[in-house]
Amino acid sequence: MRKINVKNIRNRVQEFDAIPEYKLLIVDLCLAGFVGLAHGGSLAIALTNEPELLNDVLPLARISLPLAAIVLISSIVGIIWNRQRSIILSIHAIILFAGGSAALLWSVSILIHGLPEGSFAWSPGMLTFLCVYPIYLLRRTLLRNFLQSVLVKYIHVLILVIVLVVDVGVFFKALTRFSAP
Repeated sequence: MRKINVKNIRNRVQEFDAIPEYKLLIVDLCLAGFVGLAHGGSLAIALTNEPELLNDVLPLARISLPLAAIVLISSIVGIIWNRQRSIILSIHAIILFAGGSAALLWSVSILIHGLPEGSFAWSPGMLTFLCVYPIYLLRRTLLRNFLQSVLVKYIHVLILVIVLVVDVGVFFKALTRFSAP
């Protein structure tokens, strides 16, 4: 077994902490666009072609689409307006943390109760990113004054390990369902 190189982890964390705020806003912009396309597309399909799915799609879309619009528009504002970037990123951190937490709870429920009925797809790594990135953003913004604490400094690394286990667990659960005769 390989020994964990703590110095290497420390160096990687410092490299991530050096990412300029405008690049984080570009990530947020892309993430909001992805959510808007995915959930907006599902809503459009349900409204036009499959109205029986509307009750499944609408509750999530009512929350995710307005929040995605807020993140998208504020990302553009933050890219243009340099002085407000930290405040905008703090707001994004809270919104994305709420979304990532909901996704993690749903994923854990899948591990406990099984896969949902009907069509189901899983993209390994997506959950991990959706949960770890908001934690990273929180510590870069709202928790930046507490970075001397080892827990706060490396919380995103700890969350990465925990969420990766859940992410891979759901993926393997889905694989076993699809590979069963």
